[in-house]
Amino acid sequence: IHVDGVTLSDPLTETSFVLACDAVVLVTDRLPNDGLYQELKSATTDTPLNSLRVIGDADAPSIIERAVFAGHLAAREFDEPAAENTPFRIERISLQ
Repeated sequence: IHVDGVTLSDPLTETSFVLACDAVVLVTDRLPNDGLYQELKSATTDTPLNSLRVIGDADAPSIIERAVFAGHLAAREFDEPAAENTPFRIERISLQ
C-alpha cells in the first residue's frame, strides 16, 4: 500500500501492477485482528482525520457477504460520523 495507490500481484502469472486509489479497505482472516486499526488510531490522534473505523472481519469474523457489506457501508459513510447502532437488520434463522 502506497500513498497514492496499491501494488497488486498475481501469483499465478507472477505479474504485478500499480492501481491508483485514495483509500484501501482490507478484508482479513477469520480471526478478528484490529491491530492496524489500533495503530492508526493512536498514530492519528493529532491529525485532521475525519473518520477511522474498524469493519468486517477485523471487527467480527463472519461470512464474506457481511464483510463486503461492512466495506460498502463504510464507503458510503466515508467522512461521516459512524452510526451508533447497526444500521441494518440481521436476520437469524432458527431450525428448532
